Amino acid sequence: MALATAFAVSLSVTAAQAQTVPPSPERSALEARLSALTTALAGDVCANPAEARALLAAGTPAGTPAGAAPAITPAPDKSSAADIKTSSAPAKPLEKTALVSLLKQAVVLVVAGENSGSGFIIDSQHIVTNNHVIAGSEGQPLIVAGVGIGTPREAKVIAHVAEEGPAGRDFALLKVAGAPLTTKLALTPNVADLQPIVAAGFPGLLITNDVNFHRLMQGDLSATPEIILSQGAVMAIQNRSAGMPTIAHNAPISGGNSGGPLVDACGRVVGINTYIRVASDQGTNAGYALGTEGILKFLAKAGGSPTVQSGTCE
Repeated sequence: MALATAFAVSLSVTAAQAQTVPPSPERSALEARLSALTTALAGDVCANPAEARALLAAGTPAGTPAGAAPAITPAPDKSSAADIKTSSAPAKPLEKTALVSLLKQAVVLVVAGENSGSGFIIDSQHIVTNNHVIAGSEGQPLIVAGVGIGTPREAKVIAHVAEEGPAGRDFALLKVAGAPLTTKLALTPNVADLQPIVAAGFPGLLITNDVNFHRLMQGDLSATPEIILSQGAVMAIQNRSAGMPTIAHNAPISGGNSGGPLVDACGRVVGINTYIRVASDQGTNAGYALGTEGILKFLAKAGGSPTVQSGTCE
């Protein structure tokens, strides 16, 4: 497949260029992810549907890792009590430029060892992402980068939970040191069929075309890739009876969108993009986001100070 071949070449060039820069923990983590992507993209993945599905699954929104323990690991520090701020007042839809600016400030790239994904800021110190984004990164630097972060920072995992199945929880709460984060995203339980939504994140197959991504991979910690935004609508809200609403939507997402927010027209998080389902014989796929009800139950134990806006977006 021409597209896969083109990306393989581009990534290989970046790896060679990166060798000229003195190593750092941040760069080493990024290089490890680069190497994993290069290997995964080698060859014509479209010639083998199983291989294509594996490519989507590797460090991407393709479901909770098999065998993940269905248990929550609580915050080890003393700030684990959640401070959830709620409001029932209606919200106003944002102008397109304002929505884009908000998402650029509040959505981050998460690099965890050989894995990468997305996340979003919920308060002055905390970021929410998927557990499978950070799983297996123990002992390696966990780096978050984004316009709202400034210079990329190290983060630590405060709490995480992983459960199997389509209604299983797959969340992690990260804490970043340094200056307080000034932009955050509110969460809302309000979501409806056919509602317009936007998916925000850093899918690997798209950010590899970003000059800043290549600068970052070469060790320039002042460079941040442009966030990728895609529009769509809610197709179905499933698993409400299980206490974990799962939002099926048609906004294009791919590897690297894991942990990124699905937002409404008011810029409020309605879900966290977690996996995709691929029908290779039909050439189609659908994105799935875990609803905010599950996120808030997780945060009630894990900590953080999220803002919840239960009013309508009108």
